Amino acid sequence: MADREWEWPLADGTRMYACEWLPELRSEARGFVGIVHGMGEHAGRYEHVAKMLTEE
Repeated sequence: MADREWEWPLADGTRMYACEWLPELRSEARGFVGIVHGMGEHAGRYEHVAKMLTEE
């Protein structure tokens, strides 16, 4: 499984942050799932979900 992180600015200056988990062979990818969480959370709390979905 490969992963990467990045961020980008919105028009109002807010910075958006994202994580991406991909199968080793991108040709094996069959879809996309987006997980959006609240301010009291962080992406690491969903890593187990991303790994499970990537393996499937």
